[in-house]
Amino acid sequence: MYRSAIYVVYDKDNIIDRYVGYFLNQLKSCVDEIYVVVNSKEIIRGMENFEAATKVYYRENEGYDVGAFKDAIVNFIGIEKIRTYDEVLLINDSFFGPFVSFKDIFIMINKTQCDFWGASKHSRYIEKSYEIEEHLQSFFIGIRNRMLNTKEFYQYWLDMPLINNYSDAIRFHELRFTNYFKQRGYTYSCLMDVEANDNVNPMYNYCQYAYIQQELVLKRNFPFLKKRPIEIEYKDMQTQENWSKVLDYVDNNTAYDVDMIYENLIRLYNHADLFEKLNLQYVLQTRGEKEISLKNAIVVICGNVKLISNEIDEYIQRIKDEIKVIFIKESKEGCEELKNQIREYEYVCLINCDIILENNTFSCVNKSALYGVLENLIKSNSYISNVMGIFKRNKKIGALTIPELIHADFLGKAWKRWVQIRQKISYILDSKQIHCIFSMDKMPIVNSDNLWVRRELLEQAIEYNDNKIKNVGYLLGYVAQSKGMLSGVCETAEYAGMNQINQQGYLNALVKQMYRQGNDIDSFLDMQKSITRDKIDNFVKKYKKILIYGTGKKAREYEDLLCIDYEYVISDGMTKTNKGELYLSQVVPDNDMGIIVCLNESNQRKVIPLLEKRNINYMCI
Repeated sequence: MYRSAIYVVYDKDNIIDRYVGYFLNQLKSCVDEIYVVVNSKEIIRGMENFEAATKVYYRENEGYDVGAFKDAIVNFIGIEKIRTYDEVLLINDSFFGPFVSFKDIFIMINKTQCDFWGASKHSRYIEKSYEIEEHLQSFFIGIRNRMLNTKEFYQYWLDMPLINNYSDAIRFHELRFTNYFKQRGYTYSCLMDVEANDNVNPMYNYCQYAYIQQELVLKRNFPFLKKRPIEIEYKDMQTQENWSKVLDYVDNNTAYDVDMIYENLIRLYNHADLFEKLNLQYVLQTRGEKEISLKNAIVVICGNVKLISNEIDEYIQRIKDEIKVIFIKESKEGCEELKNQIREYEYVCLINCDIILENNTFSCVNKSALYGVLENLIKSNSYISNVMGIFKRNKKIGALTIPELIHADFLGKAWKRWVQIRQKISYILDSKQIHCIFSMDKMPIVNSDNLWVRRELLEQAIEYNDNKIKNVGYLLGYVAQSKGMLSGVCETAEYAGMNQINQQGYLNALVKQMYRQGNDIDSFLDMQKSITRDKIDNFVKKYKKILIYGTGKKAREYEDLLCIDYEYVISDGMTKTNKGELYLSQVVPDNDMGIIVCLNESNQRKVIPLLEKRNINYMCI
């Protein structure tokens, strides 16, 4: 079979990582020609990963992968050449793999008689007034000769409008392609077995590659791992077991080098998202495992130690014979002493007493906070050796902090502190040109100065922090990411068991309170909406006319809370749907009008200044 592939890549840093090179080399065994289309004018690193390509085309980053496919078919390769192939593959770089050989993949799909096929598909889905038909997902589609030699195929691409955003790419291509050709008499098939998890009620169908990755790879003929689910919020659907499970499987049962996955994820995704999806919370035993030497580790305690001398002495007495413990003051001199003292060590435990203690509270509150810090960082020599074991076994781990304190006045305090300091952290990261993925809306995993860290990362973070110790922890996750490392949490098994009881107790109390107030809670999303309900009701009562800013998933989720007539507003330049949206520039400010902003926090920050500039009344969900 005379087969070609069009492979579209885009990287915001203009870097091509190893997983691309591996994919193309594997693909080459079953493809005669590979055309790589780069949605960028240049690549600054990783050109060797294009060695398997027949030809590489560069273009402006316009139209997403849809625009690149159109350019390749119509302009770069040309329709006449495309017609000569028995099969053309349209592929983008949004996934890792393959985890089996392409030879096996094509043997499997060649058993089916069809005109086009895909690696995966989404079954029919209905949500209130929103409906999508069954469709192949557009990251990997094969088109066979019968369809390649038709006017309809080329007219599809010639008529494709310029794609301006991700939503339009889904709307005008992914949701349209399958049914466009199905209606014209062409048949399709899918490599992945989705039927096993389909529901007779289309309301409960979902994007399977986003939620059950391990099952798809092990049992459902899916040889890839999509990247986008890293950014998906799982709490309204399931727990987060799949990413770590599928990576463990790939690492232990295939020839695929999972370091290629880590390299790309760490460079491109927020480390808080990676912490959640990769399950980087380590629950450790305090004895029983073979101990690791502690000669390369040092414990640094800073702040007003006198206030906690009785509690901390107990822990120091347990560990002092095997591990060095030093005390320093939170000052310029203390910081210099810290740097001098840790120079010969590989791992550093930093404990900041001043961060833990609160003056205006009961002493038992502080004692519990101190327990959470000391127990999970320096419980015993055998526990510390288990912490060291994590660093030694996983070279990608740069820092391990304690679980967030949630008892008494500490509940929510970490987020409040992040809101106060995030602008400063952003400024430091920008001014020092630290390569990381920063978001105002995502609190870093390391959000206190109580942690274990690789010494070189701590040294660099202190330097970036103007040689101050206080709040250096907030920088460490980003410094770790800039060095290709991850951040996690460590805790003792005893503390984890107790903390689980506390967390479940708080959650149950919240649900109970909402039921008492007449709110029916069936999911985490219901809880979020219930908390917002009163705010919406009060806002709606103020204004005669209500507009909803946004038409995406968040807007649909909150429609049921608005028992009134409303119109939709979208940003200028966005593509309108069938909801009769107004562009923001078309909205006439009126004291009797209010806008409910149903966007994520990042987009909210872009829209709010526009609303305030025009004196438009608004509230954010």
